[in-house]
Amino acid sequence: MQNDYLLSRGMSSLLALAVGITCSFCLLHAMPGTYIDHLIDTVPGGPFMAVDADLLGRQFDLDRPMIVRYIDYVADVFRGEWGISFAYARPVGQLIAEKLVWSITLLLPAKAFSLVIGVLLGSYSGWHTEKKRDFFLLFGALLVNAVPSYVWAILAILVFGYGLNLFPLGGFVGIGALTDGMGIMDLIHHAILPFITLTICAVPNTYYLVRNSLALAVDADYIVTARAAGIGEMRLLFRHCLPNALLPVVTLVPLQIAHLMTGSVFIESVFSWPGIGLLTYEAIQARDLPILQGVFLVFTAAVVVGNLLADLTYGRIDPRVQNGV
Repeated sequence: MQNDYLLSRGMSSLLALAVGITCSFCLLHAMPGTYIDHLIDTVPGGPFMAVDADLLGRQFDLDRPMIVRYIDYVADVFRGEWGISFAYARPVGQLIAEKLVWSITLLLPAKAFSLVIGVLLGSYSGWHTEKKRDFFLLFGALLVNAVPSYVWAILAILVFGYGLNLFPLGGFVGIGALTDGMGIMDLIHHAILPFITLTICAVPNTYYLVRNSLALAVDADYIVTARAAGIGEMRLLFRHCLPNALLPVVTLVPLQIAHLMTGSVFIESVFSWPGIGLLTYEAIQARDLPILQGVFLVFTAAVVVGNLLADLTYGRIDPRVQNGV
């Protein structure tokens, strides 16, 4: 039964990946404008004139039918060849790998801190439902989740960067790096604001899961019995309720990391952090299709793999899922 479950989830993931690759390819090629239009618009009267559009189109293989480009793209994906960037004239896989390192340095610590904060706040709120503090915590989580992440990023820059002048307005190193080289403290100083913004924006998801799980467990029969036996509230919370409430959090962590990666596009763009998010934003502006195809492939694979890991983890924790109960 376990092997059947693994095979079923694996085949579903492969099908989802194939559908995601196809949809992203079609959407990217349906965007108005091309890289050639970008060159002509950004260099008016320069070497890239409208009369050269046909020649440039043949050079970048933009003159071929879309179905032919799709077949070649799928074949290149399976060969591990993601093409050459129009703007950078470098292999797309190499570019994405370099930028992904910068994104991970923000995403993983931000996710770790958001998990800790979300569990603590969710535990307190779920254990004290229908009280004023629970109401304010729930309202704050709803507010953070309702406002787009790039708005929080802009507010952080305006308040702490421009207003209080505590942190840089963007980038990853200061101007002094040109003469003194990149220093670790300078890098950390530039990373604080995007790190805090990513952390705060990721807290509500964990908070909701823990709070709702604990709120359901507060009036459970085994909790009432434990209270009647004289077990203290803190021991009851951390020894009996919280471990069960953390099960949904554990299973959804891989999926949350994948979604956090896709959502970092806006925050990295606002803070000019040289990660995969900023690369995506610049590629969209330039209509750099090879980079966009590679980035969307990474995002799709991250979500599919995260979903698969979440399903497998939950199946290990609760065997009833594998047995179809």
